[in-house]
Amino acid sequence: AMVLTQGVFRTLKRTEFSATLASALETCRRLEGDCTEHAMLLVALLRNQRVPARVAAGIQLDAEQSIGRYHMWAEAWIGDRWLSLDATQGGETDLNCLKLIDSALAEENTYPTILPILEKMTRLEIRELKPQ
Repeated sequence: AMVLTQGVFRTLKRTEFSATLASALETCRRLEGDCTEHAMLLVALLRNQRVPARVAAGIQLDAEQSIGRYHMWAEAWIGDRWLSLDATQGGETDLNCLKLIDSALAEENTYPTILPILEKMTRLEIRELKPQ
């Protein structure tokens, strides 16, 4: 799973987030994409190796800028747990990712999977709590 994650990281050119959601096949042809294309391709590659996989989406927090932005990554069933893999970073997701939803992408149209997250992003407020 980690070798595939690093392969996607090294192969795909990372682009800015766009509202389109390319398939794994289209991403292979273009060799570029944002976090959604990285995640979709990684899930396809994992499944090709018979590793159960799904996408996860949520918020990636940036503590320095006090903002959160939409992010998607892959999860692979390894052993007895879901391992979170971020092909845009070439490894496991960091602690700054807050998962809000996951999907096996069983639907023909994947937009309903991520739409609830995008709607929540418009109402998201991030505040740092100082220890007392």
